[in-house]
Formats: sequence, C-alpha cells, structure tokens
Amino acid sequence: VADESHKESAENYLTQLIDLGRMPKGTEVVVGVGDYDDLLASAPDADLNMFGLQMEINIALMRRLLAVTGTTCVFIRDSGTESALV
Repeated sequence: VADESHKESAENYLTQLIDLGRMPKGTEVVVGVGDYDDLLASAPDADLNMFGLQMEINIALMRRLLAVTGTTCVFIRDSGTESALV
C-alpha cells in the first residue's frame, strides 16, 4: 500500500480472502508500505505469488514479475460480474 494508514485494512482484507479461498493454515499475509517495485525486490520468498491483472494485460510486466520473484506466479482478474474469488 502507498500509505501506512491503509496497511491494517489491507491485512484484514487479505486475511478474509485467505479464509474465503480456503487456503491452508499458515498462509502468510504480507503488506508492505511504500513503492511497489522497491517492496517487490525485498519481499520474502513465497511458494506462490498472486498478482492482480488490469483490464489491459501487460505481458512485459508479467515477465518482469516472474523474473523478480523467481517463483510460481498466478495472475488473476475478476470481471466484477460473478461471485468467484479467482
């Protein structure tokens, strides 16, 4: 998140998403404050990274995220018309 005042609400949202998505116990929520690119480079290693997609897909960005994280990435987008989580 860009601002510290949004960190708690982001953590709560992601915790609810983990519960609704029936992700395994021990799934960790990490919310960083600051510049996205700086945070991505210093983020803890993960078994799986999930990134949201904008309406216009940017393949170069997706490849960069794969390279920076060095692990499995899932790119997701919700149309906003159905009730699915992913």
